[in-house]
Amino acid sequence: MPAHYFHGKIERLEIASGHDGFLRGGPDPVLLVGVYITDGSSLRILGRSVHRFAARAPFPSNASADQSGLAVGVLEVSTSFFYVGLAIAIEEDGGKDVQRLYGALEHHAKLTVWKADASEIEPLPLSSVARTPPWYAPTPVELVVDGAPAAESCRSDKFIGAVCWAMPPRPDAPVSLYRLPFLAANRKNDWTAVLAVGH
Repeated sequence: MPAHYFHGKIERLEIASGHDGFLRGGPDPVLLVGVYITDGSSLRILGRSVHRFAARAPFPSNASADQSGLAVGVLEVSTSFFYVGLAIAIEEDGGKDVQRLYGALEHHAKLTVWKADASEIEPLPLSSVARTPPWYAPTPVELVVDGAPAAESCRSDKFIGAVCWAMPPRPDAPVSLYRLPFLAANRKNDWTAVLAVGH
């Protein structure tokens, strides 16, 4: 039975623009990342991580994560499978929504997504993301948590955006680079996370 090793890190957060409200200074970016394994029907979590960044004005600028490592796991599987990544970007104020959404990454049955630019709304469970090649690139998504849109349910912190994508196993490639774009609805926060992932 072949073994697969998943590992990765946050290389940097590229901040094109950042805003934390009138007279409140720069943003306090937080990135929540969940990594899952699916065979197209069932899904289980490999791990989750939280990353905070110290933004530096003037923008644009780059920021490093306080903790750069992503979930790590060794898998022994006999069937074909995909990894699925879900990343949520938040501008932290009170911290309650950071806690809530970090918790939601573990309880993935409560999560659905659809492409942010889709003409028709068709919420998908995370297990369905790996079934079509367009999801093989990081894709901005609308995120629903327990039946409520994440963008509308945040009160303590500001929801910036979410990105979801599928990753086929690539034992022949030491590292894959992924660029995850996050753009707030009011366009005042425009961030891109760069991830280096071995899978």
